[in-house]
Amino acid sequence: MTIPRKSSSTPILPVNQLSRLLASTPLLSFARQSRIHSLRSIERCFVKREDELGFGISGTKLRKYLSLLPQILKEKPDEAIVMGSSYSNHVLSISQLLRENGIEPILFLIGDPQSKLQGNLLYSVLFAEPKNIRWVPRDMWNGVEEMAEAYAQEKGKNHVKVEIVPKGANCTAALPGALTLALDILRNEEEGGLTFDHVFIDSGSGMTACALLLAFAFLKKKSFLHIVQVAGTEEEFHALLHERKKELEALVGQKVPSPASFKLYRSSTAPSFGSVNAAIFKTIGEMARTEGFLTDPVFTAKLFIEGKKIIAEQKPEGNILFIHSGGGLGLTGFQEEMAKVVCKNPYTL
Repeated sequence: MTIPRKSSSTPILPVNQLSRLLASTPLLSFARQSRIHSLRSIERCFVKREDELGFGISGTKLRKYLSLLPQILKEKPDEAIVMGSSYSNHVLSISQLLRENGIEPILFLIGDPQSKLQGNLLYSVLFAEPKNIRWVPRDMWNGVEEMAEAYAQEKGKNHVKVEIVPKGANCTAALPGALTLALDILRNEEEGGLTFDHVFIDSGSGMTACALLLAFAFLKKKSFLHIVQVAGTEEEFHALLHERKKELEALVGQKVPSPASFKLYRSSTAPSFGSVNAAIFKTIGEMARTEGFLTDPVFTAKLFIEGKKIIAEQKPEGNILFIHSGGGLGLTGFQEEMAKVVCKNPYTL
């Protein structure tokens, strides 16, 4: 394997400023350091194991909750509305934390009551009682925030305090927690004596990818980000990036350079959000046998499929880092599909 290049120096002042900002922000005492290790199948490539930060609470989502949950708890709600798809990693993750803190999760889920009770939906129902699930038809999903507001107002008339958790934890309160990813990558580089010239990350709501872009720009870190969008449009991503930039500037009290070193990609395999196919499950099996970790079919499997394709076509120079954002529990909703992959493997009994 190619010997990694030594880490380039990152300006100390911005690092200290960002560290002070996070030190002054109420953050939960969750784990926020994840390890890196080299990939066996791609030269000069490493993976950051955000999936190891938690079991039921997936990877990079844990970082967003670091600062979001304290804001929710400060309001002392009786209930909290969580919005998302039936098999959402976010719905499952935040529901656990709400229940842990004595807050009743009220789920507004896209779909219908006939959704198969498996995978993340099964686990979510363990934390949220079935009577507290509101099913929203797909063609009415654009109005789910108004439905949530109406529910909260109606409950308020009976002196029940309700908080609304933004979809995907995509909000200002989650930004400080999401910024911890950039500092942890700097720690990985320092401890490993290397620098990452290219970083690959998936994007659903876009919150974590935007936070990483902005943190790198603020820190003057020269790494190129390859962002594989599995949801949303390019226009929506750029609008979110602009919004989060203004919020970060308010937090640090100064201008933040506009991120320029990045490119957005659409997944070339099952591009619609939530869609899967045989190629994705084949990749999951190959990654497990080759690299020794599990990827989920909606986010990380698509990231590695697209990332390998980009690397083969563009042949980027320097060291490369893939952010494994977690979501392994989602695989339990696809056991039949994974069984087909295993049965086709000539090494199985």
